[in-house]
Amino acid sequence: MTLQAPPRWRIVDAFFALISGIVAVGIAVLFLGDELSATEIFVVVLPAQEVATFGAVWLISRRRGTGNPIVDFAVRFRRRDGWLILGGVGLQVVLSLLLVLFVDLDESPQEIARLADEASGGVAVLAFVLTVALVPFVEELVFRGLLLGALRRSIPTAWAVVFSAAVFTLFHFAGRATLVILPPLFIVGLVLGVLAVRTGRLGPSIILHSGFNLVPALVLLFS
Repeated sequence: MTLQAPPRWRIVDAFFALISGIVAVGIAVLFLGDELSATEIFVVVLPAQEVATFGAVWLISRRRGTGNPIVDFAVRFRRRDGWLILGGVGLQVVLSLLLVLFVDLDESPQEIARLADEASGGVAVLAFVLTVALVPFVEELVFRGLLLGALRRSIPTAWAVVFSAAVFTLFHFAGRATLVILPPLFIVGLVLGVLAVRTGRLGPSIILHSGFNLVPALVLLFS
């Protein structure tokens, strides 16, 4: 089965999956408080968000597809896809350099620096695994699987890629300090969408997404 805008997916399905993850985060924050430590973020909050989001995707797959998200969203990997890890790393490096050259980054790195200082040992390893493996997998299922597939039913593919990239970008907005990273994330969303459409599989976009996340994950692991 290929990623060819299957008629069963609806836009509301994608937002249901996203909201499920947000609700899980809200519940975690309700019990843990607003000032979250690195341990609380990477051991409780982020896993809860990703598990809840994937659970929603699985329910949607059972209702409208085969019940197997791997099959329904063509999560297939080929040996030649491996180079996309380097492509993702290169994309991260280029966009980061552009930010350094053209944007004042006085405020935006503070939270990342705090997490890097706090994360150590097993927490750092868990943060690495989540950032490089689980997050790209789940986000690609939602944004390039559910959302892009549903959008392609009703609008031209090019516009579907643009709108899915826009939603992907807005999803990562977390206050004023994150504004500077939104344009690069939009570019990443466009690249991932084009890759998913051109290959007809989610495997390549997952790998590229993992490569893009690899640099900040290494910062967390070795800082």
